[in-house]
Amino acid sequence: MPAYLLLQAARDGQGIVNTKRMFVEEDLRAGRLVCLFEDSVEDVPVGYFLVRQPGPMREPLKRFIAWLKRQAQTGSAPAAARV
Repeated sequence: MPAYLLLQAARDGQGIVNTKRMFVEEDLRAGRLVCLFEDSVEDVPVGYFLVRQPGPMREPLKRFIAWLKRQAQTGSAPAAARV
């Protein structure tokens, strides 16, 4: 979903959005949005976050997770995956 739609939905009270503060600074000052919490890059360790639905994992997902863990251990993950 385009970022501008996510931001507009948050402004309309339809949920929350995770974005850079610079994109919502004016909304925060005007009271259209409220900051729930802030994390700085220095406070968050570099890593991967795997989010999935509860229940048994299908085999392709198991293989992907195993590959991702191997890449993280060797430090050879593609630069885009390290963001």
